[in-house]
Amino acid sequence: MKTGKIISAIVVAFLSICLMVAPVFALELSPGNRVILRANNPQGVPLHETSAPSLIERAATGTVAEVSGTLADTNWIEVKLPDGDTRWVVERYIGEVITAIPDDETSDDDADSRNPNGTLFPNLSGEALSDQLAKEFDVENSLGYDKARDYMFSELDNDNGVVRGVYSGFEWPISPNSATPRQDAYQNGRGLNTEHSWPQSKGAKGVAKSDLHHLFPAQVRVNSSRGSSPFAEIDDSKTRWWFIDLERLSSIPGTNIDDYSEATAAAFEPREQVKGDIARAQFYFYTIYRDQAEASFFKQQQDTLCAWNKLDPVDESEKRRSQAIAVKQGNENPFVIDPSLANRLYCNN
Repeated sequence: MKTGKIISAIVVAFLSICLMVAPVFALELSPGNRVILRANNPQGVPLHETSAPSLIERAATGTVAEVSGTLADTNWIEVKLPDGDTRWVVERYIGEVITAIPDDETSDDDADSRNPNGTLFPNLSGEALSDQLAKEFDVENSLGYDKARDYMFSELDNDNGVVRGVYSGFEWPISPNSATPRQDAYQNGRGLNTEHSWPQSKGAKGVAKSDLHHLFPAQVRVNSSRGSSPFAEIDDSKTRWWFIDLERLSSIPGTNIDDYSEATAAAFEPREQVKGDIARAQFYFYTIYRDQAEASFFKQQQDTLCAWNKLDPVDESEKRRSQAIAVKQGNENPFVIDPSLANRLYCNN
């Protein structure tokens, strides 16, 4: 047999095998869909540079990706990863479509889908919507408190070896390769602590205690000053302490006042740049952990959180953080995915 015929035979055989494995898509996928990648192999999900068997790296099971495109008459799907890289995967590694675009004839039974405007569960409202969110966006893989904090300080909120406190902007060096990131963060009270934006005393127990969607790094003294106080807008004339970096002032700052967080004995106000992030973390907690969250604590903050959610919309940094958490916990914050949820559930007044 001539060389050309041999090559042709090999190509035909290879294509036949591919078609036998998975000739067409079983899932209905469109560009913009968000999917969770899963693999039984402990090494992770195979990623390819092109729509061909050209393995170049792997993604961790639980990685949330966005569908960029599909290849007709094949089982290859192009996805955009949380770090912005575009790769190809085989359809069998799509474990779940978490924000699907429904057909034109979507029925009420298709309430677990996402419409073209990005709205989650568009046919649900009130308690039904809250229950569905709690069901679909609960934690699949709790890291435990120690591992969650280690991940937060060494990877999640670590920017090239520097971690920034959420309330005062205080920066503290922590090596991404540290074997003891929690200890390196705290440093005998000189560095950062773990802020439960929903306080443990108000219901952040069990799995909720280590849920990264409401945990943030915070400078130790600021973290202590916040305590379990509710969030609120504080009249400047009544503010007891102003926090920025390592500073704590007892008088109104002369400049850059929006960069300061404020505290009284009974309330706490974050700096302007993170008010929306904090609000959406509270909406998330109260929705996912409704049975253990102290309802009165949420209700006394509700109007303020709604105002902050509008004042400080979701940005790319917040999206990336939510997606990175999903890689570890298996769930995103739905209030980051769909900004309309806050109004539909809590802010329609």
